[in-house]
Amino acid sequence: MDLKSAGADVVFSVPTPPQSIVIVKQMKELNYAPKVTLFIRGPDLSTYWGAMGKDANYIISDGNWHESMPYPGNDRVVKDYRAKYPDVSSIGIPVGCAYGAMQILAKAIEMAGTLDRESFETPLQGGDDDRKRSHQIQGERIGYYQYGFRQWQDGKNVQVYPKEVAISQLRLAPPWDKR
Repeated sequence: MDLKSAGADVVFSVPTPPQSIVIVKQMKELNYAPKVTLFIRGPDLSTYWGAMGKDANYIISDGNWHESMPYPGNDRVVKDYRAKYPDVSSIGIPVGCAYGAMQILAKAIEMAGTLDRESFETPLQGGDDDRKRSHQIQGERIGYYQYGFRQWQDGKNVQVYPKEVAISQLRLAPPWDKR
């Protein structure tokens, strides 16, 4: 049974960027417009709007990192990135996630006092709340994140959840002929 004939109002997938483009184009060709389309990973790149144009509107993606989030050092990474790439309208999630990963690695090396990999390989423990995770190394909290979502709205990939850092509200997708 296909999604359209089943009347599914929500589509969730974890496609690559090219796959997410093809899926949306096929949904439009079939005149299938679920109220919520959530793709983890596929539409996260800052180039997605350029590839899709207004058809990217209403597509929701992973939002674990956004320029507006109050993570330690986040304001600096945004400032430095914007200085180096002033023409980029939306900083992609990989930038923030990579920065966070480097913070964790740097803290582990600092605590170990050596670059010997075996000395600083320490398991990371998640917090007890699925929405908020705390990274810990040897019991010391070194950062946290809240799971979030972004949505493409009028050419911008904006944070819509969690509400503490949202810059817009989630928009449900209308039928294709109403966009």
